[in-house]
Amino acid sequence: MRRRIASVIWVLLILTMAATARADAIPLVNRSASENGMVRVRLDSIGKPGVYNLTTTGAYTAGGVSVPGGSSVTVRAGGGSFSMTVGGTTREMGSSFWLARASSGSGVKIAQASTPGNVYPGDLRFYYSGGSAYVVCRAYIEDYLLGVVGYEMSNSFPLEALKAQAITARTYAMKRVASNADYDVKDTTADQVYKGTSSGDNVRAAVQSTNGMALMYNNAYCSVYYSSSNGGQTESNKNAWGGAALPYYRLQDDPYDLANPNSTARKATIYAEFTRNTAAFQSLIINKAGSVSRINTVEASAPKFGSPSKLYTQLRLGVTKSNGSAATLTLDLFGGAASALGISLSNLKNELFTVEAVSGGFTLTARRYGHGVGLSQYGAQQMANTGYDYLSIMGFYFPGATLVRHSYTASLLSGGAVAAANGASAESAAAASNSISAVVSLNDPTSRLNLRKSPKPTADVLAKIPNGSTIQVQSADTSGWLKAAYGGATGYIMTQFVKYSSDGAVSLPNPAAAPDADTTAQAAAPSTAAPSQVIGVGTVTLESTTGNLNVRQSPSDKSMIVAKVPAGSRVEVYALSGSWAEVRYNGKRGYAAARYINMKGAASESAPAATAVTASASSASGSASSAARVNTESGEGNVYLRAKANKNATILDRVPHGSQVAVLNRDGSWAKVTYKGRTGYILADYLVFV
Repeated sequence: MRRRIASVIWVLLILTMAATARADAIPLVNRSASENGMVRVRLDSIGKPGVYNLTTTGAYTAGGVSVPGGSSVTVRAGGGSFSMTVGGTTREMGSSFWLARASSGSGVKIAQASTPGNVYPGDLRFYYSGGSAYVVCRAYIEDYLLGVVGYEMSNSFPLEALKAQAITARTYAMKRVASNADYDVKDTTADQVYKGTSSGDNVRAAVQSTNGMALMYNNAYCSVYYSSSNGGQTESNKNAWGGAALPYYRLQDDPYDLANPNSTARKATIYAEFTRNTAAFQSLIINKAGSVSRINTVEASAPKFGSPSKLYTQLRLGVTKSNGSAATLTLDLFGGAASALGISLSNLKNELFTVEAVSGGFTLTARRYGHGVGLSQYGAQQMANTGYDYLSIMGFYFPGATLVRHSYTASLLSGGAVAAANGASAESAAAASNSISAVVSLNDPTSRLNLRKSPKPTADVLAKIPNGSTIQVQSADTSGWLKAAYGGATGYIMTQFVKYSSDGAVSLPNPAAAPDADTTAQAAAPSTAAPSQVIGVGTVTLESTTGNLNVRQSPSDKSMIVAKVPAGSRVEVYALSGSWAEVRYNGKRGYAAARYINMKGAASESAPAATAVTASASSASGSASSAARVNTESGEGNVYLRAKANKNATILDRVPHGSQVAVLNRDGSWAKVTYKGRTGYILADYLVFV
């Protein structure tokens, strides 16, 4: 009878939770601007076989060699380079090469893959890194998802749950596009399982019906996570991994995961009669309380986090000792009671434990398989089975986020040889090959450079290029922009963030040949005419004698840089306004941070303003606290907050561009600062004092 009553109470509890759980539909909006939709997947699941046996299902090209559809291709890796055999002819391919599609429908079967019959619909890159050979598949995001959703969930799941999985997987991948110089995601559980194209009808319907949909917050892709089962309560990312709490993760009860019979759960009985328990569990209790004859009460206690968290860390037991006295003792759940009872689910030590009184003792149940943050796959299955659609599922697991339908574009690899193989005209093929290799060079190595649709800082972003990446520069103009190709997309980047492999004496294509050059950018550039009245001459004074002072188009640290003035150089100053000075250097006129300009000798009428800027950047030294704003130059990315004034010191946090910090003191090239309660060191070059 007690067991039946307990079961009824448990069912009523689940129904009550389901009735009070919020499952509001997530808002869906459309974005008209197109965006690069190509994803580079490193195929780590293949391992390092040394030999790759491929079969093409469409036309390809590699190193100028045409590879017809239906060809057998053998790629051998060894000694830091590759060879490729096609039609009985072997060619040396060097340390890196692309097997590039000649048409968008082409694919490759890989005999060494875990599912060798599946087609990988994209380009394959073979390359060496750190002495090891790797393979990357460059695929269109919607094609990529066909090889993810069916393996991360299951084609047998209800369609609405698969739609939620497709959106989550799409968001995960697009968030990571251009996050690494060589690849975006791996094909294992390190990111998302990917096995080429799956043939499941439900999976295909889920991907197609949610085409382009991804989660966003404040106009940026959400950092999404998902796991098998959250055990009946979603976890916050802060509790799981530390750092700042993301607003679209809410610690809340999940009655759908809890009610799903497929959700992972492991149970054990704690018997009231002490001697009936396992030897390991008895030993734990005896070590705490000595000789015990009976266990009277069992309660999960001591949650690891604040309410309403149910991540309990201890078991509280009320026992009767062999001498008849009563005692209360506590046992650690993780690594203690759970292990002794054999119900641990993972090494994360984040299971959710519940206790139920049953005839003859108590049932201890462990739930949660995975980190519990974001989408629960079994919770989504239960919601779909209950009648919820994918919008409600996404709204429940990512509250506060917005679902945005993007217009992702698929593209073939750029380059003269590939362009010719794809049937491009001789003129366009020549233009693709008439380019110069250059490298993206950013002050913050963790930043990414925007490749924009047109040479304007407000133009749509086609791709985000990691620091150190190689690009192909096709043309340049005088407004500070370059036309360049990267990752299959062609657009515009700012000149100052590019370095050439030569000494800079390069010959670029004629900028007048670019039909879409933006002449308004030149018209908006700062005038180089002499100022009507120069109020003085200032000397650029920096901490580093080898550094440069940025002269910007307008008085804003987000404005385009029009000149860089070396430390010690003299500039003409003809206006001072707040923290900015209007200056001219080498014919370029713009705005520079006034604190770095020593105005001794300026006109007397400007003395009050000059007094505020006569100190160099070193004026921030000392013990007095001042405020500063992080400036990464690129306007994106983060700056490391380190435990010591050393580039090899432990990273305490990552401070985003534009964040304000409290400066405690300055010592050489480092500043001691406080950010979000943590005190550490930031390179002073990345600080703008306010």
